[in-house]
Amino acid sequence: MGHQATSYVEKVAKASGTEVESIVLKGDPAEKIVNFAEGQNVDMIVVGSLGKGGFERLVIGSVSEKVVRHAKVPVLIVREHI
Repeated sequence: MGHQATSYVEKVAKASGTEVESIVLKGDPAEKIVNFAEGQNVDMIVVGSLGKGGFERLVIGSVSEKVVRHAKVPVLIVREHI
């Protein structure tokens, strides 16, 4: 997670009294996120979305979409503010 995203998540977590931990994993992003969530027994997964569409999404897929399809816990998708 980038520094700006980490700072934002930490601010929101602190304000709401929620515990948040940032982890960096290597490999297929969607697979790693889902497997980590299952292994850690998390309550919710929060992922960002760049809002790519059309051909690019068809060819490479969407990490957030794959996470939603395979996760066994609720997934919150946060879209980039333009």
